[in-house]
Amino acid sequence: MNTIPRTKDRIALGGGAGLYPNNHMRQGSDPVCQSKGSKVYNRTVWLMEQIDREQRLRAGAEKLLSAASNKKIQVEIANELKIVNTNLQALWEEMADIISNHHSTPEIHQPKSATSVGLLHPMIPLSMKETSFVDFLAELKNVISSHYHENAEEYKFDLNCLTDMRKACCQPLYGEDGLEILFTYYNQLYFVDRRFFPSSSNGPVSFKWYDSFTGLPYVQKTVGFEKGGILFNIGVMYSKIASKMEVKEPEGLNKAVESFQSAAGAFQFLHDNFLYAPSVDMQLASTEFLVQLMLTQAFECRLELKLERDTGVDALAHLEFAQESSAVASMYVKALSMASDSVVSGQIPALWVQLMTCKMHYHRAFAHYHLATALNLATAADASFCTGALLIRPPDDRKLDSSVHFNQLMDDEEGRKTMTKAHLRQSILAFEESMRIVDKHRKFAKFHQKLKTCHDQSLSKFSVLEEEDDFTELFTPPEILPKVRDQLQPILPDFSKYKVEDLFHRLGCIAIFSARRMWTVPRQVTLSKKNGEEFGFSIRGDSPVIVATIDEGSLAQRSGLLVGDFIIAVGGVDIKWTKHDRVVAMIKLCSDTVALHLVTPIDHNYIDPSQPPHCISPQTTTECLKQEMEFTEERKEKPKSRPTSASWKLRPFNSRSKELGSDNCGFSPFSGR
Repeated sequence: MNTIPRTKDRIALGGGAGLYPNNHMRQGSDPVCQSKGSKVYNRTVWLMEQIDREQRLRAGAEKLLSAASNKKIQVEIANELKIVNTNLQALWEEMADIISNHHSTPEIHQPKSATSVGLLHPMIPLSMKETSFVDFLAELKNVISSHYHENAEEYKFDLNCLTDMRKACCQPLYGEDGLEILFTYYNQLYFVDRRFFPSSSNGPVSFKWYDSFTGLPYVQKTVGFEKGGILFNIGVMYSKIASKMEVKEPEGLNKAVESFQSAAGAFQFLHDNFLYAPSVDMQLASTEFLVQLMLTQAFECRLELKLERDTGVDALAHLEFAQESSAVASMYVKALSMASDSVVSGQIPALWVQLMTCKMHYHRAFAHYHLATALNLATAADASFCTGALLIRPPDDRKLDSSVHFNQLMDDEEGRKTMTKAHLRQSILAFEESMRIVDKHRKFAKFHQKLKTCHDQSLSKFSVLEEEDDFTELFTPPEILPKVRDQLQPILPDFSKYKVEDLFHRLGCIAIFSARRMWTVPRQVTLSKKNGEEFGFSIRGDSPVIVATIDEGSLAQRSGLLVGDFIIAVGGVDIKWTKHDRVVAMIKLCSDTVALHLVTPIDHNYIDPSQPPHCISPQTTTECLKQEMEFTEERKEKPKSRPTSASWKLRPFNSRSKELGSDNCGFSPFSGR
């Protein structure tokens, strides 16, 4: 009878803790044995430790980079930062997969399973741009106190909400929830920009973003830079959603096509509306490459959808598949050409280039395979259609042998057989080249198996057509003409889908109370009627009301009211958002004495915009204006930190942004404000 040995006896057996005689593990009886939940927890803890380690390495490398003056040392540090950035992206990818309970391979995603030819393609999602923490409470409370002359403590909750919103954007979950977080914060930035960032200078907040390709940090004090980083991550999120779609059902493929189009649209919007990007990943050449890559993968998914849906086995169906596969291969050729640009070359991961090259050869092989199948099934009547699918000359510009006439080959059965064998041979060679590239990476084992299956199918068909006594020399067949029925276009971001409210609504109408307008320090004026006299002023407008007229010699004039003053409070009650009729009623309820809080615009005449601001004569108002002007001069004379590169700018207003409901600055989040 076997007995369970004690712990020290088990260790003495050399099997380690948890091993019983015959090296059997009794599940659930050993506290060292991990459950599924504990394995996930321990893995998460390990990932967080590694992320913390890489972040500390990156912080040290940044300090060295800023302190180094030798260019050779700077290049070495930049290379180290690129390695650290790659490690961090892989760690965050795995962490996100654990959190979402959906495991996938970092950087390159493969569907879990597939049943038919062509459905097991690994896709290329992008990596999120990382950013450092920003505490809006510490950065913006001084602006609220000095510019808006409000109690900053009353806006503490709103500033913390904005901080939490941005923090959630740093590592959002992959899916629709993550998109909602990114779009909501992007739209909220419209109000943040108008409230706290003057149009003529840098703002009070520094935003640090890391290049997604190189890992180098870039810091700027403009909302445009912040918007560019968020918009880039919106495109990344769409690419991840597309890459993680289950492709066993047509709905999954349709969603993948749409998501890749949306990713291309986000990068297209970034390309069209933003200028002078400091980081490599958001420069014009990079965004053009990303748009092309996303659209190519969208076409690839749509081709898979057609292969899944179309059960036809006639020659014309195979001919259409051949032309569409050739079109996808041509798109990968264009993407590879863009990847060789001086800006992009050497910056994007080498794995992307290898996978794009592999898929280019794969789709070429697929095109030759389907055309060979079409030729094998074609009759003399179908020969003209097959002829139209081919280019006139071989890819290496060598002319066919003088005894071989192209049209004659397609007219008779033996000629079509010769052409079929030539295309099958090209298919076999292209499949072999794809397998050679994939052999270098273990993570593409399933894709390699699929390539081998396709290769064997082509080889089998070639063997059937090959005859022992056939000594005809096979020539290089013409390339297949790329052709698609329906073009896919980038789907531009729909910012109006995600409505937001101004967190700082209480500051007043954003057209008047913004960082781009100047007004005096609020002052209180108390009007006390005597002997039945009137106040002597009229108001107009809404939210807030403005002093329209003042009677000569009236109580209002003697008390210091000015035409063009905004009334922001009546009797201590804030009325920035109160309608005209309600303000009139509140003043009448005050009977003979009313206390008004007023501000006087400095840079704009709201009564007659064609005229300069009204002259301010009362002594009290002059003192307020003097204080405000002193604050303005102090802010202008304050030394500015040296930017790492030219500040980002926005393109002029165009039709594309107009369709999205943008104002003339090119980045308004939604229409119908």
